[in-house]
Amino acid sequence: MPQSVVHHVGSGTTGGKNSDFSVYHGHRNLVWMFVKDMPGLLFWLLLPLHVVLNLVSIAWFVLCGQGGVILRAKRDALLGLPKMWCKRQQIQKGRIVSIGEIWRVLDKRLLPIRRKT
Repeated sequence: MPQSVVHHVGSGTTGGKNSDFSVYHGHRNLVWMFVKDMPGLLFWLLLPLHVVLNLVSIAWFVLCGQGGVILRAKRDALLGLPKMWCKRQQIQKGRIVSIGEIWRVLDKRLLPIRRKT
C-alpha cells in the first residue's frame, strides 16, 4: 500500500486557472466531454443549456480580454466533434450506470461555489 499522499492544487504548471492554456484546454474539453459522456436522454435535455452556457462563457472571456483563446477553443471543439461522436458511440455502448444514477450525481448549480484557499 502506498504511503505517499499528493494534494493537487490546480493549474500550477499551466499558468493559473485563467491562463490561455487553461482556458483553451478547459473549454475545448468541456464541449468534447459533454458530447462523449452525457448519456442519451440527458444529452438532448441538457444540450440547450450547454449551448447557452458556452455562449455566455465566450462573451465573458471576450469581455475579459481572452476572446482569441476562447474562440479558438470553441472552434477546435467544433472541428473535433466528428471524432468525439465516434468515441461517444463506444463509451455509451459500454456504460453500465443508469441515466438516473448519473442525474443524481450531476452538480446542478449554474454557478460553482468558490472555495477559499
